[in-house]
Amino acid sequence: MPLVNYRVKVHASANKLWDMMLDKMRRPDKYVPGIVRVAILREHSANCIEREMETAQGKVIRELIVAEPLTLTVIFKSYQDEVYSGFVTNTIFEEDDGVYLDYTLNWTLKPGKSAAQPDSFWQETIKNAVLHAKQLAES
Repeated sequence: MPLVNYRVKVHASANKLWDMMLDKMRRPDKYVPGIVRVAILREHSANCIEREMETAQGKVIRELIVAEPLTLTVIFKSYQDEVYSGFVTNTIFEEDDGVYLDYTLNWTLKPGKSAAQPDSFWQETIKNAVLHAKQLAES
């Protein structure tokens, strides 16, 4: 049952990070290596969409995505996944000493399913995703 997170200080404004997170909702291929196809299935509002994307390995991922500007959080809730049920959050924190970006993955195995990857794989995946976003924001 992966529950992992990674947080890093980013030398960019919260506004710049927020704009990136909103763009990532519709263009994950710019931010997530290995995404080869993206389709917006439904737009519920400017801050809520259903999205489907496909990885280079052929895995199709469907998500309901909600951006909450008051908390600077984007929630990616997975659905129709065969193995896991859960969500990923991308949150921007404005602290006294700077701006931080946090990604948290909270997935639960569905009954009768076994994990294809160890939790350590997901920890490294989340860490790399945050560091990639940091690099993009600071460039």
